[in-house]
Amino acid sequence: MTIQVYSLDYPHTDINNIGCDSCHYVYADEPSHMPPWTSHTPQDIDDTQFNTMCWSCHNDVSAPYVNTHSSLKIDNSYGDWALECRVCHNPHTQKQLGTYGSTSYLTSGISADIQINQPSSGKSQLTYTGAGWTADAYKNLVLIPNVSVTRKKYGYKVLSNTSEVITVKGVIDLTKVTAGSDTFAVIYGKLINSTVSLDRITDASPPKSGDKPVMLLNSSGTNSFADGDANFDGICEVCHTQTLYHRNNSTGDHTHDPGNGNPEVKCTSCHLHINGFKPSCDICHGEPPRVNSASGGPSGLVATPAPTGSTTAGAHDLHVNIKGFACDVCHYNSVGSGPTHINGPEWSVSMGFSLFDNTYLGGSYDGQTTVDYNSSEINTTVDNTGTMTCSNLYCHGMINDLKWGSGMDTTPEWNASYVNCGSCHLADSANYPTLGSHAAHTAYNKLTLACTICHENYTTVHVNNEANVSFSSIDGRVSGGSYNGTPAMLDAYGQCSNIYCHGDATPTWGDTIQCDGCHGYPPEPGDGLNINDQYDGGKGAHLISGSGLWHVDTSKLDSANDVYGDMNTGYSECAKCHGGRFDGMVSGQNHGNGTVDITILNEMEESYSFDGMNPPMYQGFPGDINSPKTCSNVSCHFVETPRWSCKGEE
Repeated sequence: MTIQVYSLDYPHTDINNIGCDSCHYVYADEPSHMPPWTSHTPQDIDDTQFNTMCWSCHNDVSAPYVNTHSSLKIDNSYGDWALECRVCHNPHTQKQLGTYGSTSYLTSGISADIQINQPSSGKSQLTYTGAGWTADAYKNLVLIPNVSVTRKKYGYKVLSNTSEVITVKGVIDLTKVTAGSDTFAVIYGKLINSTVSLDRITDASPPKSGDKPVMLLNSSGTNSFADGDANFDGICEVCHTQTLYHRNNSTGDHTHDPGNGNPEVKCTSCHLHINGFKPSCDICHGEPPRVNSASGGPSGLVATPAPTGSTTAGAHDLHVNIKGFACDVCHYNSVGSGPTHINGPEWSVSMGFSLFDNTYLGGSYDGQTTVDYNSSEINTTVDNTGTMTCSNLYCHGMINDLKWGSGMDTTPEWNASYVNCGSCHLADSANYPTLGSHAAHTAYNKLTLACTICHENYTTVHVNNEANVSFSSIDGRVSGGSYNGTPAMLDAYGQCSNIYCHGDATPTWGDTIQCDGCHGYPPEPGDGLNINDQYDGGKGAHLISGSGLWHVDTSKLDSANDVYGDMNTGYSECAKCHGGRFDGMVSGQNHGNGTVDITILNEMEESYSFDGMNPPMYQGFPGDINSPKTCSNVSCHFVETPRWSCKGEE
């Protein structure tokens, strides 16, 4: 019987307190004699017995934690699939060194001197006179003090290096190497297999089979993760058959890398092992950038591979973290590995506007003078004259160069801290919205209703390409009301119903409601126009049927043309008892407020006051059918205090 015995290479050595019995139990029945505790019920496709063994040390306590490469960590566009740690890694030996020998050396030579416990206890230093190394060029790689040792390579982690001296973790075993005669080498390490068995990929669709040679001798450049040559032997390409980039054959794009044609930038700059190699946007820049410095991720402007020249993060935080807009709203076709990502002049910024699943494409951005911009969307124009403003964008109140909401600042500055209500569309009683029936409901001389009366909790759905009508749940005038129009912006208007202000009417938004649309003009018993179940008796003595007497001169009323609040129309008849006049208009703030407001005008004609000194008065409680409703000190009634009523009604 053939017995296969493995030695252990760094980092799985006694330097890190690892030996055979760290992973194997000689009496175990488990595969590869793993400890019985590794056998368990998996919770997901990554939770295998072999991965459990690896994670028992790679837990961010004993060793760095990492995630495996699987659909659970990336996405399941190709179905569910998973690679165990052992597909790419050999836990025992540096297979790349054993297979490729001196080709795997990043540097080598005959050491002039080796010192142990230097520069401090538990460290060693190897000197190579005249090496001329770049400082820390080999940091975190593996030093082999004597490459002629064939079984155990006695590798050591490089902590740092100067131009001639390499400092490593651990005490170099001087019984295995002699300074001045033995050749040393630095290798990339990482315990990467020199052959990947594709049939070890779990649940691959379509199933994969066969063995693929792997050459990973450096983190970037030739023989790195995926160097773009015709050998297709990078560890990041030997399995891929459906990805856009770096497949294990001649199809697909083999030019993709994070450096715009610069293979010196390694794949793991963006594809971190801790994320299962899912692309990470917060390596080169913040996701989004939030600070005004080219400090890279997780919050700065672009730093890797090089700065763009931008000096401000602008309103990224507001748009992404507060408003919830995705990156591709303003950087369409250019997010992450998009076809226009880092595709323009070196380290330029790609701008392309695409709102609401391409409903609105295009717009304009004029950016910083220190930045080169390119457009990633055909309808988007860019410039860099320094105004840092957006324009012709739906979300800031413009479509096709038209201000759909008559906003007061539809070209906001990117570096401004906020925009106000009214910037994108008008939004207060002085500068009221003009679309539909907004003016009648919000204008200073009309109802002056707050936005929240019809758009309750609007901030949670603001700028979503919808007109979200949600009547206030705490205002009795509209609570329980409904609107049958669609939420689509700028489409045909719908109707409101069950609204106190409109009585039994169901007016269409945008249409003009005459004065007899919600109540009689004037109200009369039996007219069928009832506000809030108004009883006929409460309509009182606007007209006294059959008596020839009236409070309202109906000859002055014209329901088709009279305008609420306009004293130059028949509304002046109503204003005698309902309203306060200013500048030829009557304040509309109390109209439709849920009660009947009585203010008998004293300013219009002195004769309305009987004694000429005190104002005319109305005593009564609107809506209360039991209390008498009387007028006093009204010139028309002399000293009488008549009751406001219909015959037999209060």
